[in-house]
Amino acid sequence: MKKYKVIQCYTGTIGSHIGRLLIDNPKFELVGCLVHSDDKHGQDVGELLGVDPIGVKATQSIDEICALDADCASYNGLGGGSDLGGDVSGFWDIGLVARLLRSGINVYSGWGGWYPEDKELQILTEACAAGDTSVAAAGNVPGLVSDAMPIFASGFTTNITRIHCRESDVIFHYPSAISQAAMGIGRSMEDAKKNLDPAPWEWLMRQSAKMVMDAIGAEMTDFRLLAKDLGAAPEEIHLPKSGVTIAKGHVAGVRWTYGAFSGDRCVYSCEVELPTVCGLGKGWRQSMDEPEYTVTLEGKPGIKMTFASLKGADDIQAVIDINAARAINMIPLIIEAQAGCQSMLSMPFISAK
Repeated sequence: MKKYKVIQCYTGTIGSHIGRLLIDNPKFELVGCLVHSDDKHGQDVGELLGVDPIGVKATQSIDEICALDADCASYNGLGGGSDLGGDVSGFWDIGLVARLLRSGINVYSGWGGWYPEDKELQILTEACAAGDTSVAAAGNVPGLVSDAMPIFASGFTTNITRIHCRESDVIFHYPSAISQAAMGIGRSMEDAKKNLDPAPWEWLMRQSAKMVMDAIGAEMTDFRLLAKDLGAAPEEIHLPKSGVTIAKGHVAGVRWTYGAFSGDRCVYSCEVELPTVCGLGKGWRQSMDEPEYTVTLEGKPGIKMTFASLKGADDIQAVIDINAARAINMIPLIIEAQAGCQSMLSMPFISAK
């Protein structure tokens, strides 16, 4: 059996899970691991990921990573961000991704690159041509409810006039303080209304919306934020994994809604709701029994598609599992694809093997 040689770039929550899946799957060989912190450098990658040693040392050296004989790199977070409008908490380093591609290593990305545009597309396309490589990305938002679900469902209807996507993930058990920085959780309502900037997320969601609009043959003439809603804590809330305590009346949930227009008509909208608890008010998620992801297509016939994890909507492990599984299923297709930026619209149907 041919083994795909893969590098894991960074070992955060999702990156570590992908690394463990690579080690456990006989189709793959984990041949390298790029890390950020000094204490991880030089550790056996297996031990770093919480499994048996595999005889491969983690490194902070990008030169060492690029010199490896590898088919693909799984890129998950960290880096310097992008000066091209793609700087979202420093998780997308287009310079590093382009360097991997130029060195002959295909790239799967869990952050950025879903449907590149303008300068990013030019940089990545040139890097792919130089290295005869390809790059593609996925995740859950974007990568699931905002593009994969509506594109799949569109094949079962005609005459589509409107698409609405909705994610509602309860983040009570999220372990990271990113909820404070990127989502404003725990801030006062006044501070969040004034200073919480949804612009970085627009960079992500615009790519997703453009992919869907292209899939259904609609010209996207405009894309913009339609609404930014904040949910106030009805009482003091303590988040056990992150250690954050939200005072009564402070931000306990955030919801952004984006829209893609064709002319003066909003054809596509995507609502991303991230409450820490249910019942923050009218229009917010009221019950844990509601599905995390819902897509509604108005057409002939009208369709409503839901997607939910059996683990439960408040289990962060479910989100990790979904993201990691998508990476594992896409990596072989990226390796075998023609050189260039790839997406769901250009790759074969993605399924588990």
